[in-house]
Amino acid sequence: MAKFDTALSAEAWLRHVERWRESGETVAAYCREHGLEVGAMRYQIRRAPAPATTAIRLARVERSARPPVEPPAGAVVIEIGPARIRVERGVDAATLATVLLALGARP
Repeated sequence: MAKFDTALSAEAWLRHVERWRESGETVAAYCREHGLEVGAMRYQIRRAPAPATTAIRLARVERSARPPVEPPAGAVVIEIGPARIRVERGVDAATLATVLLALGARP
């Protein structure tokens, strides 16, 4: 029978939880690989602080019945269904991709 290590320090458990989150493995697979008890690991996962999330910048959205105006030089207008998006220089590519996916655009 495998010997499991449950007498780790709080810092050691936190490092294991962080490594498990980064690994993409199941809890059972990670525990098997590192000699940890699954129940103890699940307990530590619940106790650990939530992982940091990526901040998403939101853009102001305006609805207007007015006819569209020409975009400024260097800007691009993307139309998806009834939505019309004006993309100007310096736009954050990740934010634009998030908006396009939210509108149902396919890559």
